[in-house]
Amino acid sequence: MNNLFKLTYSGNSMSPFLEEKDLLIFNQGEKKLQVGALYALSSADSSLIVHRCVNVDPTEFKGDRAICFDCSEEFSVVGKLNSIVRNKTQLKVRHGCIDRVIAYFSRYNTRGAKFRFLFVLLIILFSKLAFLIYYRPIENHKQEPL
Repeated sequence: MNNLFKLTYSGNSMSPFLEEKDLLIFNQGEKKLQVGALYALSSADSSLIVHRCVNVDPTEFKGDRAICFDCSEEFSVVGKLNSIVRNKTQLKVRHGCIDRVIAYFSRYNTRGAKFRFLFVLLIILFSKLAFLIYYRPIENHKQEPL
C-alpha cells in the first residue's frame, strides 16, 4: 500500500529550508514524532501546514522563521517529510543532528528581538548546511514524481 502523498509548498514560515513551490512528499505511515523532522499537520478546518517538530514532550511544532509555537492540540499529524522535489531533482530527506540543531534555534528564536536576528541567521546557515550534508538526489528520478 502506498502511504505517500504530495503537497506543493507555499509560504515563508519554513524558509530557507523549504522554498516556494517545492514539491514535498510525505509518508502517512510515519507519524512517530522526532525533534527536527518536518511534518504535514492538519487543522480543525482541514487545512494543511508544514512545520518542524521542536519538542516531543510537550509536543510543539513551529515554522523555522515563525515567532510563535503551534498548539499541538489544534493540529493532527498527517505524515512525516520523506523527500523534496526542487528544480526537477528529488532529494531524499535524511534526518540527522543538524535538523535537531535547527529545531533548537527555531525553538529559541521566540526569545525576543535582541536574539531573534542571531537565531534566524543560524537557522539559515544550518539549513544550507543540512542540504549540503544530508540531502542527496535520488537516482533515476523522473520528471513526474509519484
